Amino acid sequence: MSARAARAVAPAFAAGEADERLQDGDKAAGARAIHRALAILECYGGGERALGIHELAKAVTLSPSTVHRIVRAMVERGFLAQNDGNNRYVLGPTMIVLGQVTQRLFGLDKVGAVLEEVARRYGEGVTFGMRDGEAVVVLAQLESTKQVRFSHPPGTRVPLHASALGKAVIASARDVASEVRALGKLSALTARTITGKAKLATELAATVRRGYAIDDEESVIGVRGVAVPVIAKSGAVVAALGIEGPSAHLPDAWVRQIGKELAGWAGRIAHVVSL
Repeated sequence: MSARAARAVAPAFAAGEADERLQDGDKAAGARAIHRALAILECYGGGERALGIHELAKAVTLSPSTVHRIVRAMVERGFLAQNDGNNRYVLGPTMIVLGQVTQRLFGLDKVGAVLEEVARRYGEGVTFGMRDGEAVVVLAQLESTKQVRFSHPPGTRVPLHASALGKAVIASARDVASEVRALGKLSALTARTITGKAKLATELAATVRRGYAIDDEESVIGVRGVAVPVIAKSGAVVAALGIEGPSAHLPDAWVRQIGKELAGWAGRIAHVVSL
């Protein structure tokens, strides 16, 4: 597992920071064991198919022997499975069943059909994600069929301040000013990333006026994105829908056209999801 992939799904672990919930000093041994098992599962959120004990141990900052004991218990319950002929582990049948049940319960199985229509209309990558803290987690994604393309696979975490998905979510909040103040340090991912909260607030106000958010090479150089919020009947923002691709594929005029149309697709998604 690459350091970048590990940071995408478990940033504290990948940075080598000890999560106090995982350490032996925790008085609640049962809770500690649960946190450790969940941390191991999160390592697969970036799309890795198979991981070894040492890779997992490094990602969650635990000893290989501790991780091995936890992994063996997870194998017994079907959360993980060991590949035949090697010492690497993949997600097990229990996770497959739970994933399918979750998709049905929240209507995510129906989102795919809408995303396919969006992909055919615009010819670029289509991304659907939900907020988790100071990031948006990609729940579903369709890649462009073009030779030159860009995509965020499911499980990727994109920061609120430096992504079209993220800005679409916080710009639609009831109290945008409070949302901005509550954000931590706005880290620069590229030279174009907005790192000042006053400037971010101005950009979010512009997002509200135009009706869609833009990522203008703020998360990845050479990549632009357009996104709108997915708003439930209650008025709550439940997710975001976005288009992303190489900047050459998304000139200003095309971005404006996509931005005007994307809300209609988001409305269709809002009718089928139950997030």
